[in-house]
Amino acid sequence: TSVGYQEGPGVFTADSVYYGFGLEGVSGADRRTEIVANAMRYFGVLNAGGNTPPGGGSPGGGVLGGGSRSAKAIARFRHRTLRVDKRRRTKIKVRCPRTTETRCRGTLKILLREQVVARRRFSIVPDSYRTVTLRLKKPAFRELNRKGRLRADVILRTRGADKILRGHEARLKMRRK
Repeated sequence: TSVGYQEGPGVFTADSVYYGFGLEGVSGADRRTEIVANAMRYFGVLNAGGNTPPGGGSPGGGVLGGGSRSAKAIARFRHRTLRVDKRRRTKIKVRCPRTTETRCRGTLKILLREQVVARRRFSIVPDSYRTVTLRLKKPAFRELNRKGRLRADVILRTRGADKILRGHEARLKMRRK
């Protein structure tokens, strides 16, 4: 299962980084610099080259509570009604940020009332939308046939070479094709 944070020298959540120690407790100036730089990249304050992204820098602007993450650093899927065919399959378009050179790997899940009814691992090219096909479990498919439509939670999780857990969640309608 996936949790909403990543542990390492600190705990990374969607909007914060927590360190359970002062940086003086980290041995080596190089390691301290790496920890702070990773936190700054995580929030989009620094880009992959270690520089401040263009367009920022004016005081008083930006998002309350810190810098905003770059749009490229977010894993996404397209929001639309999930249409399930007679073979219990549905397709979702997924996009991953460029956190690795070659492949982006992750997991896509569909939940009904907190119960996983479809799960699929994927490996796609980063920075472009690719279609991932999931297959519903039989009891969920029978319920969909009986009710005609359902609301499902879709959860996407990826982790790149930087070891940061990224994700996207949404509640979507699901119906038969």
